[in-house]
Amino acid sequence: GVDVPIELEPKERRVVESLLRYGRLSERELSQLVGSRRVGGLLEKLVGRLEAAGSFLVRVAGQSDDGRIYEITA
Repeated sequence: GVDVPIELEPKERRVVESLLRYGRLSERELSQLVGSRRVGGLLEKLVGRLEAAGSFLVRVAGQSDDGRIYEITA
């Protein structure tokens, strides 16, 4: 388990759980796992909310043909 300093919405929770399971995923992979075509905006909002709470649990690890690559830093 991981301590998350904010209340997660259901899709945000699925993103964090997927990243905990796989470590690093692209926007396309996360979109398929979460079941949302608009995962990019969801991730930007999540990263911003986490950083505002002083947590750097999720970060952008790079860019690929499948969009940004996100990773968990736990």
